[in-house]
Amino acid sequence: MANHILIITGDGGESYEAWYAVHRFIEAGDVPIVAAPSKRQLHLVMHDFEEGWDTYIEKPGYKMASQMTIEEAKAEDFDAILILGGRAPEYLRHNQTLL
Repeated sequence: MANHILIITGDGGESYEAWYAVHRFIEAGDVPIVAAPSKRQLHLVMHDFEEGWDTYIEKPGYKMASQMTIEEAKAEDFDAILILGGRAPEYLRHNQTLL
């Protein structure tokens, strides 16, 4: 039986983390469902290192559609939850429904 995995992200979520997780869950036979503050095409970002910088930089990344809103997601419908990195957690940590 396939596990249903809730993936939480939003604008500013890390592109590589998002797409890697989705592809690996599908490969394992699981059903990943992306939830965000709104149901739409999300603008993800890529973090990379630039020579001469002491920290990473952020660039626009790939896009990903959210299949449901955080408000629509019900914990009992999922076997696991994955909260992705990037910039999205900076504002999602204030979402009372998610908490």
